[in-house]
Amino acid sequence: MAFPLLLAAFGLAGAFFIFAAIGIGGSVFVVKFIPETRGRSLEQVEHYFYALYNGNGKKIVPETSVLNNSRPAALR
Repeated sequence: MAFPLLLAAFGLAGAFFIFAAIGIGGSVFVVKFIPETRGRSLEQVEHYFYALYNGNGKKIVPETSVLNNSRPAALR
């Protein structure tokens, strides 16, 4: 539903530019904020997110400490 509105407002090139900008922005977000999980088991990934957010949605430890297999001070 967004394409016809964007097409009318910005033209064909503008509509595709906006979609491209959204795609690039999404890619930058994924690269910057989503941790790499290749080569890790589901249990390791689950432990990472549980330790990072302590199961309640509140971030408690730096995100790099669990991925590097070193135990953060909060979990010792």
